[in-house]
Amino acid sequence: MKKVSIIIPVYNTAKYLADCIKSVIEQTLNDIEIIIINDGSTDQSEKIIKTFCQKDNRIIYIYQNNTGVSCVRNKGIEFANGEYIFFLDSDDLIGKHFLENLYNTAKTNNSEIVITKPNLYNNLDTSKPSTLITHAGFYNLKFLKNNPDIRFPTGKNLNREDGVFAHFALSKTEKISICNNALYYYRQNPEQITSQITRNPKLIFKTIVPILNYIEGFYTTNNLWYSNRELLAKYIQDELFYSCFYSISR
Repeated sequence: MKKVSIIIPVYNTAKYLADCIKSVIEQTLNDIEIIIINDGSTDQSEKIIKTFCQKDNRIIYIYQNNTGVSCVRNKGIEFANGEYIFFLDSDDLIGKHFLENLYNTAKTNNSEIVITKPNLYNNLDTSKPSTLITHAGFYNLKFLKNNPDIRFPTGKNLNREDGVFAHFALSKTEKISICNNALYYYRQNPEQITSQITRNPKLIFKTIVPILNYIEGFYTTNNLWYSNRELLAKYIQDELFYSCFYSISR
């Protein structure tokens, strides 16, 4: 078993992809598997991936027809065999010690979730996170596989899937720790769906109801309405309203 499985969904990010993959293969933590899932790219992404596959046998390359980033991340969970799992966007970079620092924090604290930085998960109260953006969470893979309902939501009219996934995970564990020295370099890419949505308040508002409907099913199935009522209220306030509409003004 590898220490960490890192999942990289790829869709037409050839412009940034080589830098992303290079930042992973140069990690100080060597005992990792790198699962790159090409979600039907039509640019030079596949050529770049195959070049790296020839250089590093830790890379597992999967090609599929386009299904969307949530389906890709869910497939990554099923293929992964590491102790922990991390989802890296293919237009971003990670610092050289990123995975080592997160892994050591997780093992020291017996954590099921490690949060990379406090300022990445909450705009209001940092005492109890209610949601995370994707690159702020480092997850125990056994925990995710033992809870098959903790997955990225798929389907039409659903956005901010990373927040939903993280909220589900946070609602099922208290084994959470924070690692402040894990450096993640987020690239502002205007072609991302999230960037397009946050510029349009009408689109943001239309995504809220489908997300709440999705969450309703999870809470009902897991009987969380009473035990997690404060966490849910915090999630609705922070993620669905404050974070969404705050981003419009920036």
